[in-house]
Amino acid sequence: MSVSCRRKVVAALMAHPDDAEFQCAGTLIRLADAGWEVHIATLTAGDCGTTSETPWDISSIRTREARHAASLVGAAYHCLDERDGFVVYDKPTLAKCVDLLRRIAPSLVFTHPAKDYMMDHEMTSLLCRAATFLY
Repeated sequence: MSVSCRRKVVAALMAHPDDAEFQCAGTLIRLADAGWEVHIATLTAGDCGTTSETPWDISSIRTREARHAASLVGAAYHCLDERDGFVVYDKPTLAKCVDLLRRIAPSLVFTHPAKDYMMDHEMTSLLCRAATFLY
């Protein structure tokens, strides 16, 4: 893979913990191996990830798993602390996305497709699209 960029920083901005692992982990691993700085960010902490745990307990478990998964790639993990099922395109959430992208200044960003089976994914896609123009 030969990619020429001034800053080799990549961000995967996804809705939930484990979304990056399902959608682009292989690419993130290859980029990390090629010397890129990797960031994995989620809008939510995964508070609706199960019905057998409280939202607080499952959020703790899923963010711990996300940090561990990111560490295996040598990536930093960030969580913007929105709620599962309630990711919306609004000014406060967009501001969180812009702030994150300004702090890490990626030259490459991965997110969900614009049309998806889950509304959290679609809203994350819209937020990411707007944030990449504003940072």
